[in-house]
Amino acid sequence: MKNIFNNWTEDYLSLKNIFLSNKPFEHLVIDNFFKDDYAEILYKNFPKVEDKKWFSYWNPIEKKYAINNFSDNEVYNDLFTKLQSMESFTP
Repeated sequence: MKNIFNNWTEDYLSLKNIFLSNKPFEHLVIDNFFKDDYAEILYKNFPKVEDKKWFSYWNPIEKKYAINNFSDNEVYNDLFTKLQSMESFTP
């Protein structure tokens, strides 16, 4: 399986301590989460609003688009599979 993540995965266990020690609440920021070439692939394959696959929410408390079906988008199906696999996070 091709590694799509930047080098933060090489020492991902140490990220736990960073997460726990951050203030004012526990949090973690991972810059350059994906390798640059993979981030560019995601960008180029992100569904356009014009594709009509989006739901729109236009009401007094929210104005946004949402999509819940990426089944016909191979790049994002692959991404979701990798994000759910610990195999992706082990060096």
